Amino acid sequence: SSATSAIQLSPVIAVPQILFSGLFLKSDQLKAYLRWIQYVCCLKYTINLLCIGEFGDLELQLPSGPGTTMVFHGTEFLEGQDIYEDQWWLYVMILVLIFVVFRILAMVSLK
Repeated sequence: SSATSAIQLSPVIAVPQILFSGLFLKSDQLKAYLRWIQYVCCLKYTINLLCIGEFGDLELQLPSGPGTTMVFHGTEFLEGQDIYEDQWWLYVMILVLIFVVFRILAMVSLK
């Protein structure tokens, strides 16, 4: 049945999304001929937006030794992950674009 086929093929979509989303490897750690894949993975932009929401304004006082503390700024973490707060609107627009493109492809293929 088509439901069984969809379940069997779901790793074909899910695994590349996870691998190229930036969770496990930063984009500069990918081989040059594979870097383009990250730009069509909607999970990458979703994770970027979630990280901006979670770490954007974060400032933590962390103990680093007896009587000393270290300040952790969320923006430093974001920059280390190649996520830029001022580009949140770009991430949203890319997600909308990916949604529209796949919706159109689905409509065309179902005709």
